[in-house]
Amino acid sequence: MSEDIKKEIRQLIMMVSSIRSQDQDHWESHTEFTNEVIDYIRKIEKNMNEDWGKINNSLNSLRKTVEESLDALLTGIKPDSIIETSKALQDIQNTMGKSIQAINLENIMRELKMLSGGQISLSGGKRKKGISSSYSIEEEEEEEEADDGLTKEERDQIISVYGYVPEHLKKKQKKKEKKEPHLLKPSDFFGS
Repeated sequence: MSEDIKKEIRQLIMMVSSIRSQDQDHWESHTEFTNEVIDYIRKIEKNMNEDWGKINNSLNSLRKTVEESLDALLTGIKPDSIIETSKALQDIQNTMGKSIQAINLENIMRELKMLSGGQISLSGGKRKKGISSSYSIEEEEEEEEADDGLTKEERDQIISVYGYVPEHLKKKQKKKEKKEPHLLKPSDFFGS
C-alpha cells in the first residue's frame, strides 16, 4: 500500500480512538468497530495482493505466449524467400519507376509538340541536313515516315494516340542499301 493510504488509515484509527476515549459508555462497541475496520483493511490489502499476483501471472503467461508465437513465426519464415520477395518487389518498383518516367516524358514531348505547332520531332527520326548556309538537302517527310514500315492508316492511328510513332511500334525492315549522303545529284543544286 502507498504511504498516503497508510497515513489515512492511521488517521481513521486515531479518530476512532479519540471518539472511544470520549464515550466510555460505548467503549466496547467502539473497540468492535475499530477491529472491524482493521479487519476490513486487511482484507482489502489481501485482495489487492492476490489481484496483483494474478495480474503478474497473466502478464508472464502473455509474455511466454508472445515469445512462443514469435519463435514459431520466425521459424516458418525462410531467409531465401524474403530475399527473393525483396528482389521481386525491387524489380517491380524499378519497372514502375521507368514506366512513369516514360509516360511523363511522352506527355511532356506531346505538349511541347502542341505548343510549338508540331515542329518538334518526337520519334527521334532523321533530321534535316544542310550543305552550307545557302544550299540544303531536305529529306521529305514521306521518306521519314516510310522508314517505320507502317501503312498510312496504321501510322495515322498510332500518331492519333501517341502524337508520334514510338520506336517499339515501328516494323522492322530489311536494311536498304544506305544512300551515300556525301554524293549529290545535280538536281539538288539546280532543282528538278
